Amino acid sequence: MTAPVSRLLVGTDADQGLVSDDANWLQWLSAHTDAGWRPGEWDGSLWLFTGDLDSDRTAAWRCRTPGCPTAARGFNGRCSSCRRARAAPGVCEEEFDRAPRRRPTRPVARGGCVVPDCGGELHCRGLCFRHERAWRKAGGGPLEEFIAQARPLIGTEPCLVAGCGRERVTRRGLCRFHGNRLQRRCNPASMSHEELAAWVADEKPRISAHQFSLAGLPELVRFELLYALQQRDEAPPPLDPLQVRILISRLDGASSLRHADPEAVCESGGVQYNSAIKGLFRDLRRHLERAWTQCTGTDPYAGNVWRVELLDLQSNGSRRWPATKGTIDFGPIELPWLREVLKDWARNTRPYLQGLRQALRACHVASQTLVACGRADPASLGAGDFVRIEQAIVEQRRTDGSPHSASHRTQLLRLFCAVVEHGRANALMTDVPDPFRPPQRRHRVIEDANEEQLGRALPDMVIRQLDQHLDLLGPAGRHGSMGAPDLQAMHQTIYQILRDTGRRPGEIVSLKIGCLEVIDGQHNLIYDNHKAARLRRRLPITTDTAEIIAAWQRHRTQLPTAPATRQWLFPSPLLRFPAGPRSLDRLLRRGGVSGLDALDSQDRRRTAGPRRGTAAVRSLADHPICAAAQLRSATRRRRRARRCAQRVT
Repeated sequence: MTAPVSRLLVGTDADQGLVSDDANWLQWLSAHTDAGWRPGEWDGSLWLFTGDLDSDRTAAWRCRTPGCPTAARGFNGRCSSCRRARAAPGVCEEEFDRAPRRRPTRPVARGGCVVPDCGGELHCRGLCFRHERAWRKAGGGPLEEFIAQARPLIGTEPCLVAGCGRERVTRRGLCRFHGNRLQRRCNPASMSHEELAAWVADEKPRISAHQFSLAGLPELVRFELLYALQQRDEAPPPLDPLQVRILISRLDGASSLRHADPEAVCESGGVQYNSAIKGLFRDLRRHLERAWTQCTGTDPYAGNVWRVELLDLQSNGSRRWPATKGTIDFGPIELPWLREVLKDWARNTRPYLQGLRQALRACHVASQTLVACGRADPASLGAGDFVRIEQAIVEQRRTDGSPHSASHRTQLLRLFCAVVEHGRANALMTDVPDPFRPPQRRHRVIEDANEEQLGRALPDMVIRQLDQHLDLLGPAGRHGSMGAPDLQAMHQTIYQILRDTGRRPGEIVSLKIGCLEVIDGQHNLIYDNHKAARLRRRLPITTDTAEIIAAWQRHRTQLPTAPATRQWLFPSPLLRFPAGPRSLDRLLRRGGVSGLDALDSQDRRRTAGPRRGTAAVRSLADHPICAAAQLRSATRRRRRARRCAQRVT
């Protein structure tokens, strides 16, 4: 791992004045940290976190090798030592589990000596270091006889290394682990007290895959990390100790986490600094910035420019996590009364960030329209002005000159009406005459759909070819805790549900166990429409589709999945928390239709083969899930054809 380099950003004079008051900031953090956070896992005296391997809130699991005490990075996976031991002889998984060949290691988890009433710490063979050394000097006879005859010892003071907490076993005041590290570096007898103190200050405690330590960091950084981790731990995702350790290693030299350079922390150091580290760093900074506003008494809603990371607003209905990037600028709205009504609406209703930006766009259009026609005075407005604004919103176009979709323009109209009604209900528009309000019959933009245009719909011949080669769908290798046969069965089930229902991929991968219901002999699929925020919708499906889902449910009960994912019909093999459409979509894109050279249709322009130049052809050849839009369009086209045939007959 390369040496981390952190530096501070140069801020404004006002910001530097706030940062200089580190004492008040540290006092506020220490008063708002939870001393009882994660009982049994967090040791505040040592600043050491030891994750519970049986907890769904920690991204660490027990090694699947029988008798191995080391933590693993994935569910039903192996620790690094067992992976190397299995790969060396080239044995299969089952054979290795029957007779593990792993090299014995010193225990990382702390424990006590098995000698009754002994205060020593576990070192090897159930004994503390002093008893284990005495047993060796005695000839290494039967352990039971030695334990029965051994006298208990008094526990020694902890190791000098900050956060270590293990008992001292060397004359230099170090534990066995740090004593060996010092011995490998130099001759301890030749070191002065100053050199030893400098070496101890740079050392880190011995930790495992499910641990991280905040000891050794500056006091302010330590409290900032602890507070931010506690705030982030109140909601998914689970806490990953490895990600926290990587982040800590990149903070060496930083005096404050709030002012550490994101580029130095996240953009350098190797492939291990991936999007997960960036997300962790961004979340921690967001919580600290919100805490800073509380500490200084700053109102995040003051002024005309709002920082998104301080608002704690969700992005949209499909992405139900706080948005962290960008700003909301109310300055382009020239009319002061409309600007204040919109700000009060956003402050009190707390819409999705996407809805707030759309409302801002609609009010901006309204402001431009009124200013352009000389109606800036609120006392002069009437019903005709409201109609003029509606017409301006309906005529909105993109930068290329094409009109926005009808649903987008209708949404802008709806949000503008909601803002005006909020102003009326809260007496914020007393200067605006009463006729300036939304009409009882709302305006709705309707565009004629072209039934003749097939768009991106897949021809029925292509779908038939995909059905004929259904057994080729899915990856050929293991992924996470699931083997290739299970992954292929899951991919094939998802494809068939997409084909038969025409629903969105995000709605299919978020199905839960028990999503089937039967009412009067008719099978219904219960799903969540995330885009429209309409949960537990019911879609009639055929008996064949219901049997496909029921067959996968029976197969699903036999999969080795983490407890937190057992409510989901299609669990993510890598994640411990509930699977989402994006996490599973990344897995689906890795699978392919191997052995299928081309997908032919009657139209030569729709022939999909292994050509890698066109994105649409590549997505179709790589995986049918990537062509879900085509499948949905094809399903709707077949439904329209059936309805037309019923009307004719």
